[in-house]
Amino acid sequence: MRKMILLALASLASAGAAQSIDCSTFEVNSHALLRYKQVGPSPSTGKEVVVNLTTTPINLSACGYKIFSDGKMFKYTAPSQEALFKLVNFSSFQNGKTVRSELNFAFVGKSGFTDPYDLSSSYIETVWFNYNPVTGEVGTMDRFQTNYTSMKLLKDATAVYKVDGGPTKFFYYKGVINRDPIIGAKIVDFYVDRKGYEDGFDRLRIDNSTHTITIWQKHAFPTK
Repeated sequence: MRKMILLALASLASAGAAQSIDCSTFEVNSHALLRYKQVGPSPSTGKEVVVNLTTTPINLSACGYKIFSDGKMFKYTAPSQEALFKLVNFSSFQNGKTVRSELNFAFVGKSGFTDPYDLSSSYIETVWFNYNPVTGEVGTMDRFQTNYTSMKLLKDATAVYKVDGGPTKFFYYKGVINRDPIIGAKIVDFYVDRKGYEDGFDRLRIDNSTHTITIWQKHAFPTK
């Protein structure tokens, strides 16, 4: 009952906020933080809103997007593929200009402090899933930045994927990435066995036909 009330309140609050959103600022980053600015009476009175979709229930329709989260599963739908790229706010620099054409998510990682009494001792180790639905390219962020240290440290984690309900294929196993392109896929289901690492997610579903991304923080790993 309490959960239903929270969802209802979040929905009502979101509906009101949607009328005053600056859509040029509306985005969701790779760590599932929804950010946007509310329009105020003057530019100086605008307020930035940040919603952690991993913990906060929300049901929001704004700027052509639909954002939903129950605090365990979160989903975002865009009116087009181009709009989806813009929403997740990942861009690469190609031929002298910024191009939004890829989706990337931190699928497994760990973070903390080597010394709990020293804030400067913080660390983060992450392996990224990187996918371009247009070209079918699949890989990790090490195409743009060196990430081999993290891949070695997190090599006991496993990631697999299915294309349009087909057979399971390895994506990440013992620290090695399978870079076989995923061509012409309508739906890519990506599953992770994090081996106890707290950061990341257990399942990512990219539906290219409806321009929808769904992420489960906890989900069963497929047996075949």
